[in-house]
Amino acid sequence: MPGMMVAASLLSVVVTDAITPPRDPRRPDSSDMGDRIHSTYLPYVDVFRADGFAASALSRLKLPLPTTIVAKLPDLIGVIEKLLGR
Repeated sequence: MPGMMVAASLLSVVVTDAITPPRDPRRPDSSDMGDRIHSTYLPYVDVFRADGFAASALSRLKLPLPTTIVAKLPDLIGVIEKLLGR
């Protein structure tokens, strides 16, 4: 259940950010739940596109996965081309 491990880990980051004084204040958003659900795919993909908040939270987890997390949509094509060796 690697996907569930990622989702649970991401939830722990979101909860920790919600109860501790934030470095970068951010109110919880309705899309946060979708980010947690989508994060279950992280162990099964080479590239994972996430918004800035989710990408930052996932990067802080230091997961032992080879997945590249992309925070900015314009960077996605370059990352894919690099992985394809172009």
